[in-house]
Amino acid sequence: MGVVPFSTSPPYLSVVFTQEDFKPDGSAVLIMNPDVRQLDDPKSCNATYDLRVGDKFKDHRNDTIQALNEGECIELLPGNAVIIQTEEEVRFPRRLFGQILPRVSLLALGIANTPSKIDPGYSGRLLITTFNHGKRTEKLRRKDGFCSLHLLPVEDGVIPFNAPGKQHTGLPRSSPLQRWRDWLEVRQIWLTFGVFVLAVASVIISVVR
Repeated sequence: MGVVPFSTSPPYLSVVFTQEDFKPDGSAVLIMNPDVRQLDDPKSCNATYDLRVGDKFKDHRNDTIQALNEGECIELLPGNAVIIQTEEEVRFPRRLFGQILPRVSLLALGIANTPSKIDPGYSGRLLITTFNHGKRTEKLRRKDGFCSLHLLPVEDGVIPFNAPGKQHTGLPRSSPLQRWRDWLEVRQIWLTFGVFVLAVASVIISVVR
C-alpha cells in the first residue's frame, strides 16, 4: 500500500478546499482552512502535510480548555502533555485513510505526538495529544506545524466512519491558577535549592552567634 501524494491538480488530485468539490465516494480529502503554502510550493515534498496548532488546547493535568489567539504560544513543560486542536478541519472520502505521525524537526527537541489515525468518512477537526519528552520547556505557536498527516488508499469493502467529529470537552475558562502552578513547576529545583541555602545559612548564623 503506497502513500498518496498531496496534490491539488489533476491527474493526481487528492486535496480539495470546498464542500462543493468534495465527493464522499471520491479519492480527494477536503481540507478546510489549509496552509496553501505547503501545497503550492513545487520544491516541497508533497508526501505529507503538516497539521498546524489551532485555537484551542487542553492540558492533561486538568479539564480546562484554553484558547490560543493569533501570536500566542503553548508552553509545553518537560514531562507534560497537551491535547491540541488542529487549525485545519478535514473530511475524508471512502477511499482515503489518514495516519498522523510526529515531525522529525520537533522530535529533535523532545516533542512528539501519539501516532493516530483518521478513518474513511471522518469529518471534523482533529485532537492530537502532544508530549514534551525533553528537559526544557518548549513553545508551540498558533499555526505552527506540529505533526504530519499521511494519506493512504483504501480498498473496496470499507465501512466508513459515521459519528460526530472530535471536540474538546471540559471547562472553557481562563486559568491564572494553572499558569502560577506551571511557573512553580518549572522553577521547582531552584526554589528547593533556595530553601536549602536559606536553611544552611540560618544554621551557620545560629552557630556563629
